[in-house]
Amino acid sequence: MKIYIKYDLEEKLNKYHSLEEIENYDKVVYMISNHNKLTKIPKIPNSLQEFYCVGNQLSSLPKLPDSLKILYCGHNNLTILPTLPNSLQTLYCNCNQLTSLPKLPNSLIELYCYENQLTLLPDIPNSLKILSCGYNQLNQLPELLNSLIELQCQYNQITKLPELPNSIKSLECSYNQLTELPNIPNGLRTIVCESNKLISLPKLFNLDYQRFHLVCSYNKLNRLPKLPNTIEILECFDNQLTSLPELPNSLKILYCWGNKFIKNLKYNYLKNIIYM
Repeated sequence: MKIYIKYDLEEKLNKYHSLEEIENYDKVVYMISNHNKLTKIPKIPNSLQEFYCVGNQLSSLPKLPDSLKILYCGHNNLTILPTLPNSLQTLYCNCNQLTSLPKLPNSLIELYCYENQLTLLPDIPNSLKILSCGYNQLNQLPELLNSLIELQCQYNQITKLPELPNSIKSLECSYNQLTELPNIPNGLRTIVCESNKLISLPKLFNLDYQRFHLVCSYNKLNRLPKLPNTIEILECFDNQLTSLPELPNSLKILYCWGNKFIKNLKYNYLKNIIYM
């Protein structure tokens, strides 16, 4: 067993071979105990700010201290999480057997809960910027507040997305049961919505200062909206498209095979494009 700790976040790591060896245990602020085949953690130091216990055999965690800011507990056998402290900013609980999550604290900025067995998410705090909840059994998402920058909810059973906040920059919602997308905020830079049941896409905005990527393959699209003049990547293969909109000069990669005959594809736009 290897355990690495710090009594101060600025100091070097101290290495131990068991929890019993650690002096002044309650004064530890940083602890790494990854891949140690742990089945139980008896107690977490009261002053701990960062805790990493990835790749063990834990089925539960002890009470979390009020000082905790960062928790990495992925790749265990967790079926439940304890109450999350109001200090917590980053939570990685991916690749466990969780069927639900506790109430999320208002301090939380990043939540990575992908590859579990979640059927429902709790309310999202207005502090959250990154939500990664793919590879679960979700059929809906809670309200998304205007702090959210990145949403990853691929490989679920979601039939409808909530309204997207104006703050969002990246949306990954592939491999769901979506028949439509909500209105697209004008700051959204990346949309990956392949392998759904989409028949159309909402309006896409033009923003001169940002690059835009759209991946919408494996749907039932019969047309595309006007493309932003900053689009660089368009993947729309295996749909029911009979035509493409005008292709902006910014486009660098176009994948459009597996559609109906595309009759108005303007090849003069393709001179700088990887086209398939």
